[in-house]
Amino acid sequence: MKTSTDLKKRYRLFRLWQQRPYRVAPMSDEQHSCPTCGTNYVGNYCPRCGQSSFSRRFSFKGNLTRFLEEWGFGNRSFLRTIRDLVLRPGYLIRDYLNGMFMAYFPPFKMLLMLAAITLLVSTGFNIKRQNLIQKEQTELEETFSENKTEQEETAVAAPSEKDSGKESADDEKSTRFAKIVSTMLIKGYRFIYDYYSLTTIAWIILLSGPLFWMFRHAPKILGIAYSEFFLAMIWCESMMAIFSIVSIFLCIDTYAQFFILLTPVIPLRQLSGYSYWQTILRYIASYTLAACFIIFLIILSIVGALFYVYFS
Repeated sequence: MKTSTDLKKRYRLFRLWQQRPYRVAPMSDEQHSCPTCGTNYVGNYCPRCGQSSFSRRFSFKGNLTRFLEEWGFGNRSFLRTIRDLVLRPGYLIRDYLNGMFMAYFPPFKMLLMLAAITLLVSTGFNIKRQNLIQKEQTELEETFSENKTEQEETAVAAPSEKDSGKESADDEKSTRFAKIVSTMLIKGYRFIYDYYSLTTIAWIILLSGPLFWMFRHAPKILGIAYSEFFLAMIWCESMMAIFSIVSIFLCIDTYAQFFILLTPVIPLRQLSGYSYWQTILRYIASYTLAACFIIFLIILSIVGALFYVYFS
């Protein structure tokens, strides 16, 4: 009973921490003289040149802090942003949309850095030291190569049974059509990985439309603009990228990664105020609409290839 009570208490404290905005360190009331520009001031940073008033002496911790600040991991903490994206993503988005910009890493920069890390772990920096992108591309090309070989064998065996040159021409066009479609799919797959950041942004733009339509009347974000919701989707995509990096690094089965597609339900629920079931239904409906549009484009491309082969 005591253990159960302790767990409930800790969970309540965790929920309070989740919903509480980030607290900025109190401002120093000491008088400082900036060693860079000589300005006398009170506070944590020089108002003239922006130099910090802390840690003037060099130390291992100070050197590490300066190194991180030089690469953009200072006040707008990269690690803090990752922590909050994992533990309180919806509340982080709420705080950021309310104007708390300096507490977190810039969202677009965050997404691009995570995309770079994703490519890094996918090309060999994982526990199996495998180039997973090259492996998947090779498997895809082998699959299409096997299909092509079967089609060629069928085309060679079929002439003895043909009665006219028209049937031979039709088979030749069919083989040509299959080759064009397989080439399109392979090039499309390569394009997604070669331009991962670009395709990620394109997917966010596509998905944010139906999601905005589904969540625009949510109780906690009444009056939200599409531009604000698009920014929220950038944060959601960054959260998904974090989980994806972990799964790729651990070389978890590809099918298990599909569960990552459901993780945006958590920030959307925290941000919108809907129940989990309401959020899940709206998310699935939005995802279905976006997926249907992509399927429509694929079908349109296949029809175009068919028209090119048979009517050109």
